[in-house]
Amino acid sequence: MVPSRVTPSVQRLLDRLSHTPVVVYDASWTLVLANAPYDALMGETSTWRGLERNAVWRNVGRLPSRVVHTPREQAEHEARLVADLRLTASRYPADSPRFAELWDARPASDRHVAAKDHRPPGGRADHPRLRHAVRRPG
Repeated sequence: MVPSRVTPSVQRLLDRLSHTPVVVYDASWTLVLANAPYDALMGETSTWRGLERNAVWRNVGRLPSRVVHTPREQAEHEARLVADLRLTASRYPADSPRFAELWDARPASDRHVAAKDHRPPGGRADHPRLRHAVRRPG
């Protein structure tokens, strides 16, 4: 079973970052926690239920988002998410026999999986109250 509990050490870190947008996902890319600054920047997440909380499903299903991607960036982002999910499935093989059967029906990708970084490429995010897109430093 993929753990989704926020440990006390992670919670202490989040408490220190209370003015910084932070989101925590479990290994299957299901949203565990988003702080108020994250919700202010990216949109309210507390009403999301079930699959709505899964970043892979949200991205591949092209649900509305404030993240701005070119078509190429979106395709690359989706491929990274799926490759990461494939690695997660290999670490938690007993989660679902039916899922494992379906998963094994498609060959694994040779792609290198980047570190889990949910920042939008180029650091852009559309925000309804800001005139220009928000950019991350660097």
